[in-house]
Amino acid sequence: MHNFTRLLIPFAAVVLFLSACIAAPRLDAPPTIVLEIPTVKASQPLPTALPTSLPTSTATARPIETHTPAPTPTLLPTATPECQDVAGTVTEIDVPSPTADYPMRTRVYLPPCYEARPDLAYPVLYLLHGRGHTQATWDEIGVNEAADQLIASDAAPPFLIVMPREVGGDRFGDAVVIDLIPVIEANFRAIDSRDYRALGGMSRGGGWTLRIGLQYLQTFGALGFHSLAIFFVDEVRVNGWIDDVPESELLQIYIDIGEVDDLIISAEFLHELLEDKGITHTFIVQPGGHSTAYWSAHVEEYLRWYAAAWGSAPFNLQDVEQSESGCDDTCRGLLPTR
Repeated sequence: MHNFTRLLIPFAAVVLFLSACIAAPRLDAPPTIVLEIPTVKASQPLPTALPTSLPTSTATARPIETHTPAPTPTLLPTATPECQDVAGTVTEIDVPSPTADYPMRTRVYLPPCYEARPDLAYPVLYLLHGRGHTQATWDEIGVNEAADQLIASDAAPPFLIVMPREVGGDRFGDAVVIDLIPVIEANFRAIDSRDYRALGGMSRGGGWTLRIGLQYLQTFGALGFHSLAIFFVDEVRVNGWIDDVPESELLQIYIDIGEVDDLIISAEFLHELLEDKGITHTFIVQPGGHSTAYWSAHVEEYLRWYAAAWGSAPFNLQDVEQSESGCDDTCRGLLPTR
């Protein structure tokens, strides 16, 4: 028994030493990482396909205040949103005029929805002011508002109104035809046709209308004389001008005058001359004198008369045959001056 005890003690010491070595951690061994792998239950089947697109961000953006732009009109009428504008716009351009030898400051009235309907071409009314007035006079007596109301009520088709300024010189009338009209037809969608151009004027502007209209028969189809003042030098010419008008180019003519206008003799002279020659025309004498108040009171009547001949105009731009106006690069793309 004593001998067995002596053998057991060293054996136990060896066992204890080996156990301590096994249990001691190694200094160079990496720490153990335990991954928790979730299990998929049989009642929750795995997806069979991945999404076709993934969101680029899951963050919620802060709202930003924006202004939605108006729809851009297209050339297709069916794709153009219905325009609700009831008032036209007025722009001014300086028209280079080598003929008159001065730039012609010109106001242009564009009917409601002109910009929203780029598929349409329009008739044009050229209106000339009187002595001592400017290109703004017709606007000041209400021509733009009268046009808006007539167009809105379908009493007149949408049309353009061109109001140039005359500052003197004998070539203004030629400049209207040679310089102004080509610029208008190059920069605006004006119908290039005698039947859809009208010319009218008040007082001295009526005198210019008489000279221009009878000398350029192929340019205008209708002439309006409002409180007409015939130039002295034209009194002996007008008879011959009228005689030279062929039947194929007869004009529509409107004459009106205030009954207490000092120039009533001028309007009566033209009326009697046309009557003697059997030329159909409108002649009206009504209360009033030679003043802006008189023209303002009757401006709507004037526009109704000019518009009566245009029928169903405006036309689809693609259906209007536009001829070359002779306008070169100097008169194309003119920007409004204001």
